[in-house]
Amino acid sequence: MYNEDLTFPRIMEKKVYMGLAPKDQEEYVERKIEDIVKINSNGITISDIFNNTPFTRPTVIKHLEKMVSSRKAYKIRRGKQIFVYYPNGRPVHPEYRIEKKSIENEINFRGTFLNNNYGKFVFLESLNQGNISGGSMLIRRSDIQSFFEFIKEVIEKDKKLKSISRGDYYEG
Repeated sequence: MYNEDLTFPRIMEKKVYMGLAPKDQEEYVERKIEDIVKINSNGITISDIFNNTPFTRPTVIKHLEKMVSSRKAYKIRRGKQIFVYYPNGRPVHPEYRIEKKSIENEINFRGTFLNNNYGKFVFLESLNQGNISGGSMLIRRSDIQSFFEFIKEVIEKDKKLKSISRGDYYEG
């Protein structure tokens, strides 16, 4: 067990929810696994859920991965084969937010400063139309300068590649 202080909502016995229509079973299990992740903000593993619910391991994995892919949760590897799942952004309150707007006054990028029990981070997002996230990454604040240097290298490489493709770059 990853966390000794786990909390679980009330869950129907397996024979009761298995008596539901298949669509209702699926929705029930999905809702309960989402509830379990939300109320265990310090993280929960697949085994924690599997060992404390009537749900099968493949079902638990399927719904946790669905939560990750829809950004309702995120996972962090602990050890070789253990992933801990956390509710995405629910227990963490931003300290500060920076937004970069385009000419059309749409937000293109957002940087949110976070402080949680794992340290201090900056959460960077690329935003599409309507402020829908088009991708994101979490960077430790202590690594921001190194990340900035890396981005400068990427920009320089991009300039060289563009120059080569135009034919005005000659290395002799």
